[in-house]
Amino acid sequence: MAVTTIAVNFSWFSVNRIIFCFLAILVKAREKLMKVTALQSSEVPISAMTTKQQSHMLKEQVGSNSDDPGESYWCALQERIESTEEAMLRGGRAKALVKKQFGPQCFTNVPQLYDSYQLTYGWPDSISPDKASTLVYKGYLLARTLPWRELSQLKTNGRMAAKYRRHPKELEELTRRQAEGNLQVGDVIDIPSKMMLEGCDVDVAYTEYVRSNFANAANVPEVIYGGTTHVALGFNDLGFLLSAELVDSPGLSEQQLPLHFVGYDRCPFAVAKFKVVAEMLKDENVPLEHVLQIWFSSTWTTGCVASFKGKVQSLLATDIEEGGNQAEVGNDCDNKDDLTKVKTYLSHWAHVDPVSQAEARQQHFDLLSPDKVCGVYSFLRENDRTALMHYVLTGEIGLQELSCKAAAEALVGSMTMWSVPATAPPMMHDNAFSAINIGLLAEKRQGDGDSIVNVFERVQLKALARLRRLLVESRVVIKLYNKTLVYLPPANAMLQSPARVKQWASLVQEIAALKPRTMSWSNLLDYFPLTSFHDLCRACSAAATEMPTIHYGYSMNWRHKMYGMRLEDLEDIRGMGDKTCCTFSPLDKNYKQTNQVRDTCVIPGFLPVNTVYGECAAAALVPHYMAHFQEKAQQSAEHWAKYRQGLATLDAGEIASLGVGDFTMRPKPKFLYSSPLDYGFAVSHFAWAYAPKTCMPEAVLRVSQQYTREQLQIPGARKLPDIGGLHGR
Repeated sequence: MAVTTIAVNFSWFSVNRIIFCFLAILVKAREKLMKVTALQSSEVPISAMTTKQQSHMLKEQVGSNSDDPGESYWCALQERIESTEEAMLRGGRAKALVKKQFGPQCFTNVPQLYDSYQLTYGWPDSISPDKASTLVYKGYLLARTLPWRELSQLKTNGRMAAKYRRHPKELEELTRRQAEGNLQVGDVIDIPSKMMLEGCDVDVAYTEYVRSNFANAANVPEVIYGGTTHVALGFNDLGFLLSAELVDSPGLSEQQLPLHFVGYDRCPFAVAKFKVVAEMLKDENVPLEHVLQIWFSSTWTTGCVASFKGKVQSLLATDIEEGGNQAEVGNDCDNKDDLTKVKTYLSHWAHVDPVSQAEARQQHFDLLSPDKVCGVYSFLRENDRTALMHYVLTGEIGLQELSCKAAAEALVGSMTMWSVPATAPPMMHDNAFSAINIGLLAEKRQGDGDSIVNVFERVQLKALARLRRLLVESRVVIKLYNKTLVYLPPANAMLQSPARVKQWASLVQEIAALKPRTMSWSNLLDYFPLTSFHDLCRACSAAATEMPTIHYGYSMNWRHKMYGMRLEDLEDIRGMGDKTCCTFSPLDKNYKQTNQVRDTCVIPGFLPVNTVYGECAAAALVPHYMAHFQEKAQQSAEHWAKYRQGLATLDAGEIASLGVGDFTMRPKPKFLYSSPLDYGFAVSHFAWAYAPKTCMPEAVLRVSQQYTREQLQIPGARKLPDIGGLHGR
């Protein structure tokens, strides 16, 4: 009887305990739900539309590479591959005919990846093996048929209408000049700048319906000076600092003052994310692997999440303490709403939990398309191909062989990629290998067994360690602000846009007061009429009278304004195509300068025909664009008096500007070869100053051999401009 009573009591105790635990779980869930609901209601909307609505808008604006062309397209590629391989096996006349039609590259062997990838990694968990294998195979079909199939189509169709990524009025001008016979290879079709000079306003701004986690172009080493201020404008992921060469300023005391890095970015997401990254870098207790994951990876370890949230909380606490300082708050953003948007991201990250690794992988996979995969096949080593394919399919960096400790921790989704407010812009597909020089990775390889993904992680960790040392030693100080750059409307339209003019003047005055020794513009010159861009550069430089400001910037879109940067532009496609798209001789000579690159990937990769040709033609045609850039610099100086009158009328403040005078430009751009994983190409890095050549340090003017290219002789190209004039007058 006693035993029964004890058993019954024990049973009741167990039931009560279960009920109590269940109720506790419900209470915690309710508290969490209330906290999230309160957070969402208190968040200032990043946009007036939801993320899904912005995705639709983005697709309408720029289209989508994720749209599958249909099974008939992929069947046609497969049939073409089978017919060429059959001709190769038969040899003789059959092989000769196919070679004559498509060129020798149609017989290039492209290795399959199924078996080697499955043996090394297996298909990633939480991604459908059928979908993953289909994507990998479609990537193979593209790699196997690029660029020779497109080249054959161009030869068959002859000279085609160049309807590709141009401003509508540029396309109209192109068509008109073609009809008149007044168009030569090397001509620059730059309608936005022309419209500005004619008094017409034009909007060429980058779309706001996109969110990038890191830069989509690699930085080149540029010189910055200790004890001075560097102002960075445009996308600010701190990548410029990772590669920059920090040197001591001549004439300063032995105890060098720090470099002040002041970044302005229109995107509150980028400002919020890299404020956290900067705080993590300053704390030596935070593992650099965590910084690497936050910067690049779609998946984080739980330890990384803890480090991230700790710094988010610190930033929020600091911001609250400084909230009463209106001068400081006003200096952070254009207005209170923009400041609150940065806080919205931080508050969101502080209070929500990360998604699971399974959900993160699925969301990442949904952003992929075959063209994002085919570049993997351009790499020569099997271990590179398998490691890169795993990265492309999962988006995971810093979690492979490099860190055993990280591999042992639980994994969750990246908070900056997948845990953002409901009105945040959609995330574009980012590839970490677009943000680094592929030649540098090849150079740092340690033996054949060292995969390029491991090399990437090791190189980036070393760069992060260097930047951490500079921050800890107070040799670099980082400040990031959420502010939007605008360009001035035409002088005759200034009175109709007073708010825009005053916004321009306010930021210009703020930057000029810093007297920057150096400035970096990202690729903002692609999104401003060049005359207006030079107006902005001159005004920001005007106060730096003792040491003229050196400007750095790169262009990704100059090729779209350059007639002759596509095979369709050429009269003799047959002869030119064979030379550039089958032998790759100009690129081959350049790649041999660093044998490590030549031994890493196919030259220049299994990419679209115009990407291949553009890589060859860039060195020959970029001097024409540089001359155009200089011409717009002189035009901006000559019409500044009209702007000064408009600024005074609107009471926008006294804006000094550098008038007509010397203009010095680095005689050659710095080129980086595009990664085969990215369709971007011919990115050109420029340096210039509104001062005589004697004011430009030799270290800035010098371009080492690894960043130069051999020029391709292009039939029909007009005479090159006098590049010597770019050095000053």
